[in-house]
Amino acid sequence: MKIRVIENSWFAQKIIGKSITLYPFIFLHIDLETAKETKLLNHEFVHIDQIEQLGIFRFYLFYVAEFLYHLYRLRSWERAYLSISYEKEAYYLMHKKKLPPGYE
Repeated sequence: MKIRVIENSWFAQKIIGKSITLYPFIFLHIDLETAKETKLLNHEFVHIDQIEQLGIFRFYLFYVAEFLYHLYRLRSWERAYLSISYEKEAYYLMHKKKLPPGYE
């Protein structure tokens, strides 16, 4: 499926406060070139890979469940987000992953 990247997204900027992947869309809170330079786009494409491996339903079910578990345990939105295994993997791989053809 073709992934659609939406830069300077109002949704990402005002509602989420950062970029988010809602398959098959990547909503960037910044412009595309900055997202490429900072490797943020790579990070979001790691999530695309995770979703394609697990399936949409399983990925989001496990993602939200992990977030809620860590939120209860840590009592911090930011620390809970950073404790999600999918985020840890995305942050780790974002500097190693190459962008798919057509997005570089």
